[in-house]
Amino acid sequence: TANEGGTVGAVLGVDAAGKTGSTVVFGSDADTQILEMLKSAEVLKGIIAQDPQQMGRRAVELALAAASRTPTAETSVLIPSRVYLSDDTAGIEEWLTVHADGIP
Repeated sequence: TANEGGTVGAVLGVDAAGKTGSTVVFGSDADTQILEMLKSAEVLKGIIAQDPQQMGRRAVELALAAASRTPTAETSVLIPSRVYLSDDTAGIEEWLTVHADGIP
């Protein structure tokens, strides 16, 4: 799937169709609900998660630089994503702890 709603919807659809155990889902985005689904490992087997806090931080830094007319050579900013798999229990628990407020 390509977004949070699609990931949650696909997992719920597999469950509703009685296909748990024979159909798996891979998705994108991370929030508490998705990480809990991944932790259960019944249907959701992997996700790729963006880092919206880092994206916002870099956007503000670059906007402030532009506002102060500070030259920058950057024309593109790449913010690394992270892959979480259902068997990465330590990574899942870390995300749930770091984002206990539910905000990615």
